[in-house]
Amino acid sequence: MAFARPFRFCLAASLLATAALVPAIPDASAQGLFDFLFGGSRHYRHAPPPWGYGYGRPGDMPFFQRGNRSASREGAYCVRLCDGSHFPIQVQAETVPGELCNALCPASKTAVFYGGEIADAVAPDGKRYSDIENAFLYRQRLVPQCTCNGKDAFGLAAIGVADDPTLRPGDMVATQRGLMAFTGARSRDGEARNFTPVEHYAGLPRDLRRRLANMTVKRGN
Repeated sequence: MAFARPFRFCLAASLLATAALVPAIPDASAQGLFDFLFGGSRHYRHAPPPWGYGYGRPGDMPFFQRGNRSASREGAYCVRLCDGSHFPIQVQAETVPGELCNALCPASKTAVFYGGEIADAVAPDGKRYSDIENAFLYRQRLVPQCTCNGKDAFGLAAIGVADDPTLRPGDMVATQRGLMAFTGARSRDGEARNFTPVEHYAGLPRDLRRRLANMTVKRGN
């Protein structure tokens, strides 16, 4: 059966720190997990590391770039316009960078700039980061009420799994009720309309649904 794109595993924000996917087989490595699901001859692509939705001390925070480090040759930066602080975001197919930027920093106005070095990164309207009013202001001082999470100047907002703009139909989410498949609906009327138990998700082959349904979500101690 052909798929438009490989499905991904996503951890719900509330479980990021403690949840892990554990198949119902002993001593399964990451390689073994994919072999278990797809068979040893199947080619697969590793999912990117999960987003970090919050940071502690200012020195730990990617906002405050140490020098002008490059996000990537074709990188994208989410910029908090009230002080110019910024962090790299991944540009992926079917993901709108502006939506992800706003979701991670909802308490302040933001913009996405594209390029290698942040100083030369350019917004969709053609303006360079270095030309915005508050470029690199975060290096000089903290700006009152300039925050992403509504609490402090250093953390990003936590994105609830139902509001995660990177979710796409067929993505698997580990919840306390087991693995759920995102159906693509974005109604806020309840989780049942957005997610369905993986064993009932018609977008995957029956055998794969059975294997995924036999996996358990193990909480850390």
